[in-house]
Amino acid sequence: MAEGLQKQDMINFWVWSDGLEKRNGLVYRFRWTADEFRNTNRFSQPTNEVSFCPLIRLLSPLLAIYAIFHFLSHFFYISEEVKMNKNIRIASLLLVLLVTIETIHAEQSLTADVVLKKVDEVLSAPEDLSALMKINIINKDGDVKNREIKMYQKGSNKRLVKVIAPADQKNIGFLSLPDDIIYVYLPAYKKTRRIAAHVKNQKFVGTDFTYEDLEAKNYSEKWRPEIFKNEKELYLLELVPKPNYVSEYARVNLYVRKEDFFPVKSEFFNKKGEMIKQMEILKTEMIKGYIVPKSYVMQDLRSGNRTEMVMEEVMVDTGLKDDIFTERNLAQ
Repeated sequence: MAEGLQKQDMINFWVWSDGLEKRNGLVYRFRWTADEFRNTNRFSQPTNEVSFCPLIRLLSPLLAIYAIFHFLSHFFYISEEVKMNKNIRIASLLLVLLVTIETIHAEQSLTADVVLKKVDEVLSAPEDLSALMKINIINKDGDVKNREIKMYQKGSNKRLVKVIAPADQKNIGFLSLPDDIIYVYLPAYKKTRRIAAHVKNQKFVGTDFTYEDLEAKNYSEKWRPEIFKNEKELYLLELVPKPNYVSEYARVNLYVRKEDFFPVKSEFFNKKGEMIKQMEILKTEMIKGYIVPKSYVMQDLRSGNRTEMVMEEVMVDTGLKDDIFTERNLAQ
């Protein structure tokens, strides 16, 4: 638009306003030279500030109403009560406008890194958490197998998971610790063993969840958001592993609720770019002010199997001791 303008050309923006250059009694304008217009970059480049034109579009209707009312008051008698009601309505509209502008500015200021850190804050908000997890493993033919496990977590980097049913798998468990350390206990061998990072893709007790899926998570430490999309009710983050993190997945798409920064859906891709798994959190619940997932489903798109998981008997901030998250306790 500005490229075809000569240096001396002027660009006029006509709006209803007070305190600007006045023209014809009620209408006002801003004036820029072509060079000034080019230098603003407000109309062609993204910015984290509230841009000038959207602000004008928001202000103009309110200022127009005010100007018309002010103009008519010179010709007609308007009672003080009407004037006061008018002022209250205008003040209310201005308050709504300011809140809207602040919301726009806040959303424009968010980056993918900021959103991911907020996700971590929400997921690790409780000091500790314990729950009974009831699991249904459903194959492509509709056959169902059941599992029950007990899960304990402290902060964002300690998690203990132990099977309590069925009897033939009772006490199988794993322990997830900081620095990508995972220990597995197999009762048949009566000992714990540390598993290497490159075998975290093994399924846990026949479910569609791997050790990596079930480990304690801090996304910001292990994943880098590469693409950020701002959708209607969700943020979409495309995550790739950081160089020091070994993962089965070459990419994860993470869908995050805007209202509370809770991740409600994950899509998992292999190194060929194929989506191989998909997980959805179907239900969340507020417990002592914390957002807690209550129902999951993980689908393996290669086998056609899916695993449904429901969290029951959820307890938060009970003061779990550090000695729960040890190899010794894992083997008990």
